This record gives sequence, structure tokens and C-alpha cells, in this order.
Amino acid sequence: MNSKSCGIRPLIVLVAAALAAGSIGVNAGEIKGTVKFKGTPRKARPMKKLMADEACACMHTTPPVDEKFVYGETDEAGVVTLCNVFVWIKEGLPEKEYDMPKEPAVINQKGCTFLPHVLGVRAGQDLEVRNGDKTAHNVNAQPKKNKGFNNAQPPNTRPLTKSFTREEIMVKVACDMHTWMSCYVGVVSHPFFAVTGKDGTFSLKDVPDGKYEVEVWHELLKTKSQTVTVKGGEAASVEFVYAKP
Repeated sequence: MNSKSCGIRPLIVLVAAALAAGSIGVNAGEIKGTVKFKGTPRKARPMKKLMADEACACMHTTPPVDEKFVYGETDEAGVVTLCNVFVWIKEGLPEKEYDMPKEPAVINQKGCTFLPHVLGVRAGQDLEVRNGDKTAHNVNAQPKKNKGFNNAQPPNTRPLTKSFTREEIMVKVACDMHTWMSCYVGVVSHPFFAVTGKDGTFSLKDVPDGKYEVEVWHELLKTKSQTVTVKGGEAASVEFVYAKP
């Protein structure tokens, strides 16, 4: 073997090992899309109970609105984009273990609200719950497939670190001390999930070629699903439209 070829075989071995471990995607594509609502959108509702609580009201210069129905711009056809919609690949992925995120998912209690209102975590990933307020809260997780927890969290205390071990769409988290406070956690066994922003868009990256059932979940409008095919490592587009009953 001449000197020019000395590095080729080790490189081949390293690449093969990486492919076997799933750390390098083969034909990794993307599923991108938008979630919309057709009809007259629900008006934003001020949190009157929050503003009636002196300790919470003093944290706001204007009354905050609830996040059950948050939408963006309306087009000419009367269709609006939807925020806080959880999106995930429900079916079709090969059975394998995916690398676990090193950082925890985070919920913060700020201004007597949970931030964010909707989020996703991996099954087994640490979930860190913080209290960023100067008033006490309690964190009451109410899963149906996982083990729940209900912990008091006074101000200036260390974050709670919890985890859910089983896939579950969705887990409600509430504060019994402030009944208007709630958020939702999607627990998924793989990394292909997202939450829509105010423009209603989402992107699931590094999706291997295949045929998938993609599901969206909204707090009030519940679930919808579509079949999406990723081929040749390219991006596949999909649009979900909820309609007022």
C-alpha cells in the first residue's frame, strides 16, 4: 500500500460504523408543512382570573390572553395559520434507537403562565420545570400512560427535573394554585416532532426515505393525520386544514 492510500481504509471503516449506528443519515429528507384553520377564528380571551390575583396581575402591564387558540394572518379565503399545534410522525419509522438530546426540555412558569404552552420531549429525556415567578406554584402532570407527579414549587427554588418513559400524545400539566395555568407535552420515542409557530409552519428534518403517517394535535381541535412520502432525500410538503364544525 502506498502512502497516498494509507488513510482510505480507516476512513471507510469509520463511515461504515457511523452508518450502522445511525449517526449519518442516508437519503435524509424533510417533511415541512403548514397548519391552518378555515372559518371565523375564536377571539383571544383575556385571562380575567389571572388579573384578579394580585400577586400575578402585578407581573403584567396589560392582561395576557389565553393560548388555547393562537393564530396568525388571515388570507383572502378566510383561512388563518395556527400556532401551538403539535406535529409528529405517528407511524412508518423503522424501529431503532435514536440519540437522546443532551439538554433537557424546559418549561418555565413566568407571569403565572406556563411557557411554552405546547412542547415536545423524547421519552426518557429530562424535563426541567422552572419557577421564574416571585410567587409559589405547583406542577401537576396528568398523564394517562406515564407516571404523573404533583410537586409544590416555591419561588427561588431549584428546578424540578422529571421524565416520561412512554410515548404519549399529549400530557397535560397544570397548576392547582392558579387554575388558569396549563400546558401540554407531547412525549415521543423519536426526534421527528415539532410545534407550529404563529405562521403555522413546521419542519421535520433528517427524515429517512419512507411512507409515514403524520399527525397534528391542537388543544381545542384535536387530531388530524395525513400520509406523507419522503423520497430521494428531498423535502415533502403537506398542509393540514381544520374547519369549524
